[in-house]
Amino acid sequence: MSDKPFTAGDTVALKSGGPAMTVQWCEEEYGAMRVYCVWFDEKNTHQQNKFVPESLKKIDV
Repeated sequence: MSDKPFTAGDTVALKSGGPAMTVQWCEEEYGAMRVYCVWFDEKNTHQQNKFVPESLKKIDV
């Protein structure tokens, strides 16, 4: 998979809900695309995690 589903700086959210997140980068990992995101939780604590692109949607903030 060579096409990246999101660009660094895009604002995304989980399709199931949750906070707005900022995409840091996308890369293949073990043959599958992963999207690395950062956000601040309800306690204003920095969080980060990776997601499969199919679980995310681009949003406007």
